Amino acid sequence: MALYWWTLRRIPESRRSIGSETVVGLTPKRVTNRGFGVRLRSATEPIDDSSSGKFIESMIAAVSQFDNDVRSERTVAGMKAAAEEGRWTFPAPLGYRIVTTNGSSRMEPDPDRAPLVRSAFELFATGTYEQQQVLKKITAKGLRTRRGKASFTKS
Repeated sequence: MALYWWTLRRIPESRRSIGSETVVGLTPKRVTNRGFGVRLRSATEPIDDSSSGKFIESMIAAVSQFDNDVRSERTVAGMKAAAEEGRWTFPAPLGYRIVTTNGSSRMEPDPDRAPLVRSAFELFATGTYEQQQVLKKITAKGLRTRRGKASFTKS
């Protein structure tokens, strides 16, 4: 059996999936050599079982992993720099919103949701209600997710 990708460059070296199975630390060639019965093929790269094909596959895998590592390092550095400047780098938690003015972002309480979230914490702090009961009460008062869905649904 063969599985075809447009390019093997986007299959990270450290995590490759075959169907629902994730194979960690295996190149496509190693997957085929370990008895999985699967051959990985690229529609755009000249990879075959020859010594040249094996070399090209190794180079593609190494460059791909390097690219992923560099992107990861840059992302982490950017997030650290933003945090040092006091910027929030994630979606705002429920009850808050991100406001941008003059190119500068800051997080502030959401005037619609913050009072409901505060009320939820106060209800729970009484010790009278369990978490699901508080969520049901606050949803009944109008608390919705950012996407407008009810916070509490029967499951």
